[in-house]
This record gives sequence, structure tokens and C-alpha cells, in this order.
Amino acid sequence: MSRHTDAGRREIGKITKALAIVSFAVALTACAPPAGVPTSPAAATRHPSGLLVVSPDDNEIQGQAVPDGLGDAYGAYNELSHIFPDDLGYANVINGEVVIDVATDEGMAIVESFKAGVAMHPDYDTEGKMAGSLAEHQTKIVGVQIATRRVEYSRTSSMKLVDEVMDLGKEFKSAGIFMGGVHERTGRIIVHMAKLSDDLAAAIVDRYGTEKVVVVLEPGVTVDFGVG
Repeated sequence: MSRHTDAGRREIGKITKALAIVSFAVALTACAPPAGVPTSPAAATRHPSGLLVVSPDDNEIQGQAVPDGLGDAYGAYNELSHIFPDDLGYANVINGEVVIDVATDEGMAIVESFKAGVAMHPDYDTEGKMAGSLAEHQTKIVGVQIATRRVEYSRTSSMKLVDEVMDLGKEFKSAGIFMGGVHERTGRIIVHMAKLSDDLAAAIVDRYGTEKVVVVLEPGVTVDFGVG
């Protein structure tokens, strides 16, 4: 895959730097969402289909800052979600409170055990290293109030959605879809493209609704997928 124009290359360089943390960026407003529904990006616009659209220059897409005193707790629950990706979604900070997304009943039990300081030993941790990591994190959440919210997608299923959304580029080649990922703080799927047609927007909304996917629109980038 090649990208044309110096301007396009510079834009992609800026994006890559901004998205240096494994997952990619998407926005979060200062308002608390309904249970299981992420908030809308502060600088986002809505396509007529209802799909959220932002530009790559919208720095607000990094999400809310973690307040002083909550960094350790946020980090602990974020680590927990990495260890149990099939049952948990993503850790976030909303209105000064750590919030952990829970996708299954087992995930809720995991969070409650973690909060209570119960010794936890993931099945795949044969050497005890992961259990030790969890125990260390449990010491950092004592006295910190957190909230849970039920969500449809776990970490694992969200990553599968990235592949699905990227595959839409094969059907809608004129869109120039060239990058996608999961925003670590919100669990949203973000996809970068050069052009958003009404048909593509409708396809995304039909499959995933209006809140799970955010489009980063970059009309200055040209993508050539080549032949074969």
C-alpha cells in the first residue's frame, strides 16, 4: 500500500506520532454516558447517518486526563482488563471517577474479587507471575471508589471489530480506509479514511450503531492498494 503527496505523508506522520500507544485515538466528552454507551467526541460532527466524524487535528480525541490521586487505580484496572480481555472491556476516567467496562457476568465477578483483595490466579499463569502482578495492583486500589458499566464488547471482541471495519475498505475502495484501531480509554473503534460516502456510513451504522465507531476523515491522503 502506498500513499501519494508530501502532504499526505506529513499527515500520516503526525497521526502515527499521536497514536503511538498500541491503540488509536478517539474522542470523549466531559459528560458521563448512559450505561454501556461511550460519550461523543467533543469536537465531533455527525454525518446524516448519525456516525461520528472527527478530523486528525482534533486534539480532544485523547480523552479526559486522569486526575491526581487516581493514576494508580486507573492503571490497576487497566491492567486487570488486559489480563481478562474476554470478560472485561476498557478502563476509563469519567467525571473524576475510574470506570471499568464489564462484558460478562464472569467479568463482574472478577472486578468484585479484585476490589475485595481476593487472591487471583489466572488459569494460564502457570508460574505465578501474573498473580503476583495482580496482587501488587490490588494494593493500589484500597479506598478508591470505582464504577462498573455493562457493555456489549470485551477487549477481545472489540479487536475483532477492528478487522471487520477495516475489511469494509475492500467493498468501499473509494473511501481509502488505511488505518484502524481501538481507543484504549473508551473502547471505541476508530477508522481513518480519505472519503466517507453515504453508503459506507450507512453500512457502518447498520452493523455497529452510531456510537461504537468513529471516523477520522483525512481527505488529503490518497491510498493506492495496488493490484492483487
